[in-house]
Amino acid sequence: MTLPVRLWGAVAVDGSEAPLTLGPARQRSVLAVLLLNEGRPVPGADLVGRVWGQCPPPAADQALRSYLCRLRKIVAGAATLRVQRRDGGYVATVDPAELDLAVFRRWSTQARVAAREGRTQDAVETWGRALELVDGDPLVGVGSDWLDERRRSLLRERHAEALERNDLALSLGSADLVATDAEARLVEDPYDERLAGQAVVALARLGRTADALAVVARIRDLLREELGIDPGRALQQLHSDVLRGVVPSVAAAAPVRVTLTGAARTVPHQLPPMARGFVDREAESAELDRILAVSDDGETTDDHGAAVAVITGPAGVGKTALALRWARHHASRFPDGLLYVDLHGFDPACRPTSSQVALRGFLVALGLDPVGIPADLPTMVSTYRTLISGRRVLVVADDACSSEQVRPLLPPGPGSAGLVTSRRGPANLVTGLGAAVIGLGPLDDHAARALLTLRLGPDRTSTSASAVGRIVQRCEGLPLALAIVAGRAASLPTLPLEMLADELDDDSRRLAALNGGEDGTDLVAVVIGSLRAVSRTAGSVAQLLAAAPAVRIRRPLVGVLLDRPSKESDAVLRELLETHLLEPDGFGCFRMHDLVRLVLQAHSAGSPGRTEETGRTEEPDADEAIDRLLRFLVTEDGGPGHDPTDLLVAVEFAQRTSRHIMTCDLAAALELPLESTGRWLEMIPLGAAAVAAAERLEDDRRLIVALIGRGRGLIGLRRFVEATTDLHRARVIGDRVGVPGLLAQAHRALARLAAHQRRFDLALPHDQRGLELHRQAGNVIGEAHAYNAIGWHQAHLDRPRAALQNCRRGLMIFVEHQDRPGQALTQDSIGYALTLLGRTAEARDALEHAAALCRHLGWRVMLANTLSRLVETHQRLGDHVAAQRTQVEIDEIVQLVGQHVREP
Repeated sequence: MTLPVRLWGAVAVDGSEAPLTLGPARQRSVLAVLLLNEGRPVPGADLVGRVWGQCPPPAADQALRSYLCRLRKIVAGAATLRVQRRDGGYVATVDPAELDLAVFRRWSTQARVAAREGRTQDAVETWGRALELVDGDPLVGVGSDWLDERRRSLLRERHAEALERNDLALSLGSADLVATDAEARLVEDPYDERLAGQAVVALARLGRTADALAVVARIRDLLREELGIDPGRALQQLHSDVLRGVVPSVAAAAPVRVTLTGAARTVPHQLPPMARGFVDREAESAELDRILAVSDDGETTDDHGAAVAVITGPAGVGKTALALRWARHHASRFPDGLLYVDLHGFDPACRPTSSQVALRGFLVALGLDPVGIPADLPTMVSTYRTLISGRRVLVVADDACSSEQVRPLLPPGPGSAGLVTSRRGPANLVTGLGAAVIGLGPLDDHAARALLTLRLGPDRTSTSASAVGRIVQRCEGLPLALAIVAGRAASLPTLPLEMLADELDDDSRRLAALNGGEDGTDLVAVVIGSLRAVSRTAGSVAQLLAAAPAVRIRRPLVGVLLDRPSKESDAVLRELLETHLLEPDGFGCFRMHDLVRLVLQAHSAGSPGRTEETGRTEEPDADEAIDRLLRFLVTEDGGPGHDPTDLLVAVEFAQRTSRHIMTCDLAAALELPLESTGRWLEMIPLGAAAVAAAERLEDDRRLIVALIGRGRGLIGLRRFVEATTDLHRARVIGDRVGVPGLLAQAHRALARLAAHQRRFDLALPHDQRGLELHRQAGNVIGEAHAYNAIGWHQAHLDRPRAALQNCRRGLMIFVEHQDRPGQALTQDSIGYALTLLGRTAEARDALEHAAALCRHLGWRVMLANTLSRLVETHQRLGDHVAAQRTQVEIDEIVQLVGQHVREP
């Protein structure tokens, strides 16, 4: 049977006459993600993450929109499948009767109902149809980390259904069916003792004794070689029966049953006490209700096993508090016990708790005599699952570090639930658990204030509202930090909150103020636990990022710090994101929490060389790595139209750390981004810092650049006298140094100064001299700029024909070299010259071209000036609607950057 919409095998959709062509693999992956979400909208950011992973390329968002647009058109040829935008996300809606996965699950549920009602033959036949429908591998031809995990989850789901069918088939005497199925599945799941037991029983019933013994021998050898353990008691007993010539019964293939001789049925309640002050988290609690949906009568929304939720988030964000609160609030739904274990996955004071140790604690809590607890892990797991089979139990596994640590602890069947907390992200932890993930972030300001009020009382917080605001800001929404501060304040009721706020405002005292005196309430220890959990390389990068300027973190920056290929930087980013040492911060960017940064800075400063706490060796070339990062920012983030935020952070860092060369180079890189957006006021102190740094270096070349940069800022502010002093000094030094390119820059700045004062007759000789100097230096782009500037001056000196000729010379060079900034400037000048010549329609075209380039480059000041000329041109052509529309755009720009003057 083949259904029209298929996830098993290749992702496919049938049209009315033939299968639809769904496009490239990434496009098919988008459709697969939507179909797997079962009619629920997927937000765009989540869709990007599921298709491209945690480090998507810069164009992923644009590519996603393109894929969705194509898919909507393609699936229009299907009968009931539609791809739509809904509720802030994207959704694929399909008739469940036409999707193979939905039909498989419906038939499996029907089979299970038939089995419970004693209709064994019907159950086996229905399961057979379901398994036949999903033969082979799912999601063939598509892939991502998320899809790969879903593929494994689907295979596990099918495997579980096959095991249930095989047990029933053996009870009906269908040994041949089970033997064929179990032998084939053992190739894919060679460690599954239950499956091996089914194969042994079926083969023995068919008289294939040697084959039955060979199955046991293979799994025994595998377990001994790979895990150092023997098969469980049930399989060993089957082996013994076959050796003695006893045909095993149907029950012999079932898991081992343990009886509690001499012990009463125990109902454990292991949840630890909760601290006061739980606030907010309504949305996350509601999501837990949905995932772990267990009604008071034990019914669940998932018939395939216990529901499992994983709460992830950075250190101190309140994962344990949320888990314990939810568990206590829903304790009545789990009448057979509440099991809790602290797995110490990220505890710097001790090693992570092993699965064996945790299981032993659970078995004792469930009433098993410690003397009778098995020593080997497989038998221990089998015993544990047998004890809680059919019981409604909640297992809370706190502070887990891996799926291997947690998997043996989870309850096996419907009616029970598992709740896991971890700093480790879903890519590591959820693998193998089939769990849903809830990401927990910091509290917002309102919730943080509410927490402090709850702990300290409304009287104390209301009378110190300003101090509370500062405390909230410095704790950055971390419940642990807020709780530590509240605990200190509560223990000293006469201490003014202003004093605590002062401590938190001081970076040198903030960490001491956030030490609650115990490992669980010491923010430093908590963060160091996350550092310990990552690889040596990732830990070094985290400490370098903490020591570096607090710029937006991107893939290339990590590669620069590592000085290694991007493949390695992707792996490091993934580790730091999984452990929440970094957090997403917009598309393709990441940030380090300020408190995490402080902790890592203090840890690095206090732990030179190899540390006992982490076992890492401090990188000896940290300064070199940071210098590489700063040089990268100069080359990659400079230029007009670029967001100067990171460069401003970097230049402040360079000044603070006495990196004089980088102070000069970063200030130079900031000149165009600031100038093109009218931020002249910021250019003055920046230029002053660069001038001071160049003078300390006694570097005349950098001094010329710094003086020109400050001078251009002064021109923008119309402080012409001060600008004249700086620019004449730059020219004098340039004459002495004798570098044509630098001297040309000084003459260009002096020409600009003269033109701003409407002295185009004085400006023209400077740019003519600049043209000669650029020719000497062999700087073709410099020549093009000089031609444009000369043309601009000539136009203002009533020589528009000569102006047009020179500007077009410059434009030819800019076009040949694909220099868009140069083209924008020159098209504007050409438009002005054409206006003077009365060629108004041509002038409009040139000015519109210049405006389009300015918009693309993000040049707000230049755009406003170009649009001003365009308004006049539209009016001359009688297009008053276009003129009015253009004036509105000018007014919007002026509101952003203030009044402006044409910059020649």
